[in-house]
Amino acid sequence: MFHSYQKLFFLILLMSIIFQMSSLSWFSIWMMMEMNMMSFIPFLTFSDNQLYNEGSMKYFIVQSFGSVMLLMGWMISTFTFFTNFYFENIYYMMLYMALILKMGASPFHFWFPSLMNNLNWFCSFLLMTWQKLGPLMMLSYVNQLMIMLFMSSGLSALVGGIGGFNQTNLRMIFAYSSINHLGWLMICLILTETIFIFYVSFYFFMMILFCLIFHLNMLSSLIQLYCFKSLFMEKYIIMINLLSLGGLPPFSGFFLKWVVLNELLMEKMWMMSLILLVSSLMNLYYYIRISYSYMMFSSMNMNLINFNLNNFNKFFISIILLIKMIGIILIPLGMWMY
Repeated sequence: MFHSYQKLFFLILLMSIIFQMSSLSWFSIWMMMEMNMMSFIPFLTFSDNQLYNEGSMKYFIVQSFGSVMLLMGWMISTFTFFTNFYFENIYYMMLYMALILKMGASPFHFWFPSLMNNLNWFCSFLLMTWQKLGPLMMLSYVNQLMIMLFMSSGLSALVGGIGGFNQTNLRMIFAYSSINHLGWLMICLILTETIFIFYVSFYFFMMILFCLIFHLNMLSSLIQLYCFKSLFMEKYIIMINLLSLGGLPPFSGFFLKWVVLNELLMEKMWMMSLILLVSSLMNLYYYIRISYSYMMFSSMNMNLINFNLNNFNKFFISIILLIKMIGIILIPLGMWMY
């Protein structure tokens, strides 16, 4: 799967986030973020396709601009004559904008779907999951100007819900879904660490499952998915997990969103609860539409693409599904105990 040099970069990619989570200074956190960026770019350039090279350049420019904003904000905060309230707010505004840009959250989300459209499923998985952990951890350390985090969370949830409509490319659909879930994750940061860990774990396993199936069968559009030749059980694997990702009860995705909304209502955050609920319904709508069309088309004589899984991949997917099924029971129980 990897070339020899990519194994090294993959190790750096993993360790940079781990070191970033354990760092005690802003400078070391920034340095780990730069190492993470430079180790991810080789995966984007592993092709002769010009779109991949364009995507790597786009990612580099966006991340570099975010890093410059971080450095400028930290420089402002260190100058003694910038210690008044006005310049302190400028520092936190630049910090929030830089991290939101790096994650691809709204209103700085425009680069994220276009980049996802040019990537393979492995890079898409990393971009939707692992690459967001660093900025999210940094956001958890900041407790000033929380209104900006609330605004970005609400906008991300709405943009992710609306942007998925009328999309026929699977990567674009999952890109907007990732923006939607990013809004929920930022709200989880504001609430409690326990809910955040539950939500990240759920989303991580869901993306592993979908990206693995789509990668092994070279699926990139809804038309290919509808013409996907699969057994009865595989159809329901894809359909049930799509609905769980959208938050349909009684699946584990519903219980996580229910807990988040319950916490928001207990904190009397009515408007944010309404925004997240509406965005989740929009997200669920196009997942239901995809699932319904997939079941209808795949039952017709349009099976052109075989379900390509060997025994190891079937075992791996079965383990993920088992974890998800256990999560349907354990997540409500754990949240009730919490």
